[in-house]
Amino acid sequence: MSQALVQFLKNQFVERDSIKNAFFNGVWGYGHGELGEDVYKIKHGDMLQITDSRVHSQTAAPGFHMYYLWTIRHPNENPYDGFTYIKPFEKMLD
Repeated sequence: MSQALVQFLKNQFVERDSIKNAFFNGVWGYGHGELGEDVYKIKHGDMLQITDSRVHSQTAAPGFHMYYLWTIRHPNENPYDGFTYIKPFEKMLD
């Protein structure tokens, strides 16, 4: 399914100041994704699968864009019921 979405978005355009640009404009750049204590360099076409309820975050290198697709498995016997927000730096103040 995610590959179908990427293919769809490749054919989409955005217009600003009467100039049309591809929604996905090039395949350069990179970002980083954190999964628990591990950090991964993410490049075009990469996927970082979030597992085991680990804390996760992501960022793009300065000047680049990152499109983040988040899907959640929702089985009947173990439904997704939201997330726990941890305030930034809260533990550092203790």
